[in-house]
Amino acid sequence: MSLKANAIHGVKWTALSVFISTLAQVLQMTVMAHYLTPSDFGLMAITMIVIGFSQAFMDMGISSAIIHKQEITHIQLSSLYWLNVASGIVLYGVIIVAAPIMAQIYHEPKLIELIILMGFSFVVVAVGNQYRIIYQKDLRFNLIAKIEIISVTTSTALAICLAVMNYGVYALVWGALLNAALSTVILLITGLKKYRPKFIYNHNEISSFYSFGLFQMGEKSINYLSANVDKIFIGHFLGMEALGFYNLAWQLIIFPLSKINPLVNRVAFPIYAKIQDDIFKLGYFYTFSLKSLSLLIIPLSIFLFFYSDQVVYMIYGPNWKTTADIVKILTFVGLLKALSNPAGSIILALGRADVGFWWNLFWAIFVSTVLFVVLFIYSDIMKTTYSLLASSLVAFIVFNKIIAVISKIQYKAIYQYFVKTICVALAIGYVSVKLIYSSYSLSLIGGVHMKLGAFFKADTIDNAVVLIFASVFCALMHVMYVSKFEAELITAVKNKGG
Repeated sequence: MSLKANAIHGVKWTALSVFISTLAQVLQMTVMAHYLTPSDFGLMAITMIVIGFSQAFMDMGISSAIIHKQEITHIQLSSLYWLNVASGIVLYGVIIVAAPIMAQIYHEPKLIELIILMGFSFVVVAVGNQYRIIYQKDLRFNLIAKIEIISVTTSTALAICLAVMNYGVYALVWGALLNAALSTVILLITGLKKYRPKFIYNHNEISSFYSFGLFQMGEKSINYLSANVDKIFIGHFLGMEALGFYNLAWQLIIFPLSKINPLVNRVAFPIYAKIQDDIFKLGYFYTFSLKSLSLLIIPLSIFLFFYSDQVVYMIYGPNWKTTADIVKILTFVGLLKALSNPAGSIILALGRADVGFWWNLFWAIFVSTVLFVVLFIYSDIMKTTYSLLASSLVAFIVFNKIIAVISKIQYKAIYQYFVKTICVALAIGYVSVKLIYSSYSLSLIGGVHMKLGAFFKADTIDNAVVLIFASVFCALMHVMYVSKFEAELITAVKNKGG
């Protein structure tokens, strides 16, 4: 298959994995929101911040270097494998030491056990991580997708069962640990048949990986810190309950970045790396991926902005109104992040991990300063959210300007495409609201009340009917728009051999 055919094939398999994992996540969060408290979600948010930040150090950023370098020996892979395993063990030791400190900072003794339990995932993931990277480098996305589907469905089932059995926040912890363990076991079973690391470590053989890897490690750690500094400060200044409301809002708006972006990014990085010396091809694939992403991300984000109250009610229940208010603002933060995120693959493919490091260092300092000042002065969750939106808009403009200079990609057309798609999505969303709340629609909802009122609460019927009508109308309008005005992009997707 050509690179383009490989890309389309990879996206299809990744899409299937993302679709199933998304359904599992929505189901899990829907159940959890009815059995766990906002404080439980706040505790889990802090736990995952500690774990996620530490993950950036697990393999010293060398996983990305494996994909970037097109020629790599068995000795190098073996040395990198044992370096990864050793890093996982050392990091777990650091987590054990850090857990009491984090518990003291947030005045939450429960954090000690939660962080130590979750930290064990470092040892588990380190054993199989290199096989996942090799599969990605070899564009074996079908195998990666199958592993993820098995792991996420099994772990979700466990988490839901434990939540119903009143295990509280530990339901989330044990579900996450099972996900990591099951993925590693399957990676080892499939990977050891093709490649077995030698019991050898040669520092000289992998020295060339360090300059790339260290910058990548620094970038990932700082990027993760800057992406979660809002939760760190909110938890410290406003407490676990406020953080719980905010974190559930974040889980909704970050959907495009965590679920849709991997459809392209996971496939794009190894392909960008293979064509890193061809600026024309690089620009073509990058522009194509951004346009494809925007047609998915922008309509979903705008829909969430218009119907956040209904979405939050149906997923989390009636006790999360504060979360719905936060979602309306954070929707645009997530949109800006999702549209900027693909640039990271370009940076790595060009071997410029240093650029990502310095940018994320600047962004971490900038956003930390803004959020700290706002929270210190106002101690208000909504003002904090607005300040994050303003900061994200500045970052979006500056960061993409840097990418345009480095990659020599023409961004004017990309920006115009973003603006056009956002305007179309806003128009569709506005019209849908007007139609749904017209006298005809209200009478229709009243009729549904008459038939279903004996089985469901009135608020549940209202929100469900509004969401159904809104989803169908917006989806149809968007499909009609794409088929009419985006024919060239659709043709490019269908033409795999192009």
